[in-house]
Amino acid sequence: MIKNYSLDIWTPQKKHVEVLSEKQALEPIVRRPCRKWEVDLTTCKGFSSESLLYRKAVEVVQRDVPTVFLVLVDLDRAGKNMVDSLERNIRTIVEMLCETEGYDTPDLTFVHIGLTEEQAKSFPEVDLRPCKTTEKPKWKNYTKWCAEVDFCSSAHIVEIVENAIKAQLDMKIERRRKRQEAADKKWFREHPNG
Repeated sequence: MIKNYSLDIWTPQKKHVEVLSEKQALEPIVRRPCRKWEVDLTTCKGFSSESLLYRKAVEVVQRDVPTVFLVLVDLDRAGKNMVDSLERNIRTIVEMLCETEGYDTPDLTFVHIGLTEEQAKSFPEVDLRPCKTTEKPKWKNYTKWCAEVDFCSSAHIVEIVENAIKAQLDMKIERRRKRQEAADKKWFREHPNG
């Protein structure tokens, strides 16, 4: 019991953090930092179905705390469009649900955590290539360079996700939680019979 004991990370932070990943194939890799930091992971499998987005919106309303979605997609126009689509659709459904039920709309934040051009350039294993010639610079979310997030090494994917999660933590609160957790474990060891 002592070995597995831990205090909830996000309740003292007064927010909910969740990763939305474009690629189902990356789920085992992305799940590692999510599990470590007690963050939910949803694999969107490209542009998400309305039922999945509706479920995410219902969860946002039911939690009634600020929610941060960290979005991991390919570096291309479709990936950027997916980030916009997720945000627009989840916000619309949340607002509709709150209006219907008479609730205040919780704060929602969407953070595009990767793959960015800067990340792609810094990871030697990533093949950064010009976008398709059919893409036009005047189109929304045009990007000159493209790369697949699943070309990143598993270590780099974990780094992207973990850094994004840790950026959401108030480290003073996190240090207090860790101190309390250590004190609780010490007490359990000293008082094995309660």
